[in-house]
Amino acid sequence: MRSGKPKAKRPRPRSGQWATALCVLVAGGVFARPAGAAGVAVKRLRCESRGSPIGLDDAKPQLGWVLESSRRGERQVAYQILAARDPKDLVVGRADLWDSGRIDSVEAAHVPYAGAALNSRQRVHWKARVWDKDGVASAWSAPAIFEMGLLTPGDWTAAWVGRPPEALRDAPPFDGARMQWLACAGGAPGKKVPDSCQLRAAVDLVGKTGVGRVVLLVAARGEYQAAVNGKDLGGGLEAQRLDLLDLTPFIELGKINTVTVVARRGAASGAVAGMLNVAVEGGGSVSLYSNTQNWQAATD
Repeated sequence: MRSGKPKAKRPRPRSGQWATALCVLVAGGVFARPAGAAGVAVKRLRCESRGSPIGLDDAKPQLGWVLESSRRGERQVAYQILAARDPKDLVVGRADLWDSGRIDSVEAAHVPYAGAALNSRQRVHWKARVWDKDGVASAWSAPAIFEMGLLTPGDWTAAWVGRPPEALRDAPPFDGARMQWLACAGGAPGKKVPDSCQLRAAVDLVGKTGVGRVVLLVAARGEYQAAVNGKDLGGGLEAQRLDLLDLTPFIELGKINTVTVVARRGAASGAVAGMLNVAVEGGGSVSLYSNTQNWQAATD
């Protein structure tokens, strides 16, 4: 038999004591978020509703961001924006263009830039952070950029690109009102409009021993291709202003020459308008304007 005094029984904790212990654990942070950690993160920075846009014409563009949180009911109560010329300054928290400081606001979109005046072509590096509903500041967002375009009339030093004014200087006199648009007709009811059609005009030089200049003025809706007696002269696309083509080197004396213009459907329905001008020997000229009398159409 074992001798000695019996061991005292360890008292069982009452239910209230378990509840007290649980409360201590929660208060101590076992189930709580880490101290100083915000409940939101700032993502997807936007300027004028775009990510890192360039060529902006508003000197005070509107900024915004998206909040992400795993906590239900989380919200922003304030924000801060830093903007700098050099991204290296932004990394260390220097903002030579704008430091908004803490702005008490729930706005996360359409926040106008309110920093130093911006110049044409200037690039701005910026980032943002917010404070959550508990007043805890989030981490800074990843940086983003926006870039200004040309802000003043003096910044525009380029010239318009297009046909030079002298392009039609050597064109024969013409009456644009007499030029009719000749389109690819649909044919019988219910038939599909053809993808292309060929317009033909004849230059009758039978019995002629000399001819002056022969030119074609042509404009197109869609695409066109010109030829003389089957020899390709090139063409154009959406050339709704007049092109001047010199056909003289391709014209043959003593025969009927055929000038063709193929109209193809592009962004618009295929159609051409223009004038064929033949300067005859001894002076004068003959102009064949685009109409159903001077030009014949045939679909491919």
